Amino acid sequence: MKWSIPYTLVPKPAYWGSQTSTINWCEEDYLITSYTAEFINSTTNAIFVALALRGMYNCVKQGHDIVFFVTFLGYLVIGLGSLAFHSTLWCKLPPPRPPYQPNQIANHPSLPPDSMQLVDELSMINTTLIMYVATFAYGRSLLFSTLLALSLTAFSVAISLIYHHLQDPRYHQNAYAILTAIVLGRSIYLVETQVKGKYQAAYKDLWRMAIGGLLFFGAGFTLWTLDRELCAVWRGLRRSVGLPWGFVLEGHGWWHLLTGLGGYYYIVYGIYLRRCLNGDLDEYELVWPSYFTSLPSVMKKPGVKRHGMLRKTNGAAAGKNGARKID
Repeated sequence: MKWSIPYTLVPKPAYWGSQTSTINWCEEDYLITSYTAEFINSTTNAIFVALALRGMYNCVKQGHDIVFFVTFLGYLVIGLGSLAFHSTLWCKLPPPRPPYQPNQIANHPSLPPDSMQLVDELSMINTTLIMYVATFAYGRSLLFSTLLALSLTAFSVAISLIYHHLQDPRYHQNAYAILTAIVLGRSIYLVETQVKGKYQAAYKDLWRMAIGGLLFFGAGFTLWTLDRELCAVWRGLRRSVGLPWGFVLEGHGWWHLLTGLGGYYYIVYGIYLRRCLNGDLDEYELVWPSYFTSLPSVMKKPGVKRHGMLRKTNGAAAGKNGARKID
């Protein structure tokens, strides 16, 4: 292809040593640099890091509930964990004292045999479970919220153990999809019962974010599946078009980009929904200049004084409408 660089036939020396992970993706290893095993699968995690930092900053600056700051912090862990895994293709962290050999990485006794993979795969599920607390504990008692958090922690451990046993990335993808569908369904229920008819403009914007997030997730999941099932086809196409055009055909990289955007949309959706439920729309607004070229943020309206750095509310004494129980 014109204006392209042919793919190299021989991988570069692997700075991180031999692959010790039990899974590998369709991107060819160490073709771009010796320091990153999967260049596109690594660098596309920048979207998680950038959007997480943006979200954490806005949570502090705008005084949003602390649960959303923690959610964005988990979002940051997703990006950094995935970056570490795709850069090294290590199954686990190396021994704490160099020098080490590749077999030491795989057999270090202080870590489970797939700890690096667990960070990469399960951090997305754990971040979603944080949103369960934000969504299902709203308007409930402290006892209910505590029991919910403990139950979700036990559930997270169970998912981790099952995934550790199965070693099947499709289990992770399906579990993540089901958990996301449940928490999104609960959020839509709250929108339909608590927001519709009361905040019509907010109602429309919440649905736009929900649909946008679902489209991002759906497209990402489709490309991830095609990348996995038709790997030989994609590799042939990438080599035929050369670099940098072949980067566009890295399906797992698109999974990172699209789920990164979809996840951000849903967290902002949760923040805006919480503001609606708290009766805060006289102070807060959704800033979204363009549905196609900008990202949504929940901001203080001009002239409204910010109250503290971060707020922790659970529906009690929140907003102008007082405490409310959400069924």
